[in-house]
Amino acid sequence: MDAGVTWTTTLLPLSTGFIGIESPQIDYIFPSSFVIAARAFDPNGLSGTIVTYTSTDNASSFGPPVIVNQGFGQFINDEQVIVVSDKAGSSPFFGNIYTSYIHGYNTQFVPGNTIFFNRSKNLGNTFFDPILLSSVNEFEEFPGIAITLNGIIIVGWITQHPGSSEFNTTISQDGGATFGSETMVASVVVPPSPLPGYQFRCLTSPSLAGDISNAPATRGNVYAVW
Repeated sequence: MDAGVTWTTTLLPLSTGFIGIESPQIDYIFPSSFVIAARAFDPNGLSGTIVTYTSTDNASSFGPPVIVNQGFGQFINDEQVIVVSDKAGSSPFFGNIYTSYIHGYNTQFVPGNTIFFNRSKNLGNTFFDPILLSSVNEFEEFPGIAITLNGIIIVGWITQHPGSSEFNTTISQDGGATFGSETMVASVVVPPSPLPGYQFRCLTSPSLAGDISNAPATRGNVYAVW
C-alpha cells in the first residue's frame, strides 16, 4: 500500500481436491477490485482447472476460489490462463472480466490443444459457459487478450506443429458473447523445444494490448508482439 516499499503476503486457499496452484495472473478492476486467475492441479499433476479469486477491498482480502473450467484427469487439462478486465471508460462492457486459456484434451493419448474463453459480468462471482475460439484440427498455445476503447475484445494465440505456425486472432464486438472468424497477424517461426544442446523448453508466446487512451492519433489501436 506504499508503492512497493513494504509488502504483506496473503495465502490463497485451494479448491477441494487440489494440492497446488501455479501460473497466476492478476488484473485491476475499477474502482477498488482485483482478480487473480491461476491453474489448480491434483496430486498427479493432472486435472488442470482454471480458478479465479476476487478482491473488492483493494486486494486486502480475497474471496474463495471460483472454478472457471474444471479439468478431469488425463482427459482435460486447462492451463496458461490469462485474465483481463475491461477498463475502457467508453466501453459498454466496462468492468467485465475475461479469461482465456488452453484447453488440453486427451493429454495422454492423441493430445489436442484448443483456446477457450470465459467471461464474468459480476466481478468474478460466476462465469458464463466456456466458448471454443480455435480450430480443433490445430494445436494452439499461449492466449493473449486486448480490449479497445469501445470494448472490442481481441484474443490471440500461437498455432503449433503439425501444420503451419501462425499468430492468429479472433474478435468479439458484444462483450465476449460471440466471436468472429480467425485473422492471422503473422506467420511465426517456432524454435525447436527443447532447444538443441539444452534441456529447457523454448516457448513462443504472444501478447496483445489495446490503446484505451484519448489520444486522437492512436486510440483504438491494437498491438501484437511475440
